[in-house]
Amino acid sequence: MAGGEAIDTAVAPDQPEFAATLDRARELVRRGDAETAWEVVAEAVPRWHSDDPLSIAPLALLTDPVLNTLVTPQRATWIATTPRGGY
Repeated sequence: MAGGEAIDTAVAPDQPEFAATLDRARELVRRGDAETAWEVVAEAVPRWHSDDPLSIAPLALLTDPVLNTLVTPQRATWIATTPRGGY
């Protein structure tokens, strides 16, 4: 790579339905209802999909400062091993 060229590290956005679910979960966390927020996320994970073959899980659950509070090591394992089929 020539000097000054940036590597494109943009992550493809989630499907609108999944993104709306994450917005709802964020709001629940902010209200102090983390357990319900996790239930909302857990219900949506099996329907998540990506057109990027390198994207194997919804990374927003780990990178979002509000949502990552929901992901315990056990939940991360569950997310990674749950079959997903898309909305």
